[in-house]
Amino acid sequence: MQVDMFDKAQIQARTREFMSINYSIIKPLAKKALPPKMVSALRAYRHRKIRKLAKLTNLVVLTGPFKGTKYPESCLLPFASSGSILAKLLGCYEAECHPFVEAACGRAYSQVINIGAGEGYYAVGLARRMPNVPVIAFEADASNRELCAVVAAENGAAKQIRILGACTPEALHNILETEALIICDCEGAEGEILRGDIAVNLLTADILVELHDFIVPGVSRTIVDRFSSSHTIEIVASSPRDSAEYPFVSKLSAEDQELFLIEKRPCRMEWAFLAAVKRTHSS
Repeated sequence: MQVDMFDKAQIQARTREFMSINYSIIKPLAKKALPPKMVSALRAYRHRKIRKLAKLTNLVVLTGPFKGTKYPESCLLPFASSGSILAKLLGCYEAECHPFVEAACGRAYSQVINIGAGEGYYAVGLARRMPNVPVIAFEADASNRELCAVVAAENGAAKQIRILGACTPEALHNILETEALIICDCEGAEGEILRGDIAVNLLTADILVELHDFIVPGVSRTIVDRFSSSHTIEIVASSPRDSAEYPFVSKLSAEDQELFLIEKRPCRMEWAFLAAVKRTHSS
């Protein structure tokens, strides 16, 4: 067994990748194997740990495109926010998408539409980066809508962000202007919602969409086929985080580093960035 082929950082990165991908498999098995009281105790311990670590950041996003975004303490309550709160505060959340987000922040858009906004990580972050652009946040969960409003207010973006309920193709059509930016994470409904035959202005929109083939098999192919003639498409896959890229965590224990760096994904994920050809030619 040639362990010497890998340095410590590589081994840690592979471990993080394994844990991130297999979290949804390990968690239910552990819950079945352990007594309910122990599961509850472990969950309470984890929540206390997350709250303690989050406060080390002063509840401000430390790096990445949304550096400086402030989070209220209400987002640290158990089951509050749409998850991965420590990764969001560190700034490594969905780091694979950071180049697309940075590029988008340098362009002019008529509006930003966030489908599946959660507690507002993208909606509020983009509002801060594009202070003169209206932001519309679609979110099906009522508690997340309340949190999104709180996060928006915390960052002085309450008047800039309009928070709505679940998104449908018709609702998107009614509100979508030409040359918009769309951020979409809707747990497999992307194939149903991103319909250029209904919301026709999608054909001039730049779109960053998380693909959920593990929920709806083939949805990524549906999206690519649907927009291949109107957009240039680039797909990126999730990859393990390197703690060396985030000096903030360097002095933390290995366990605490994992809490910041692992996003608890059910499998290897992919995102597609669709750049509208019409925008590209007119830029």
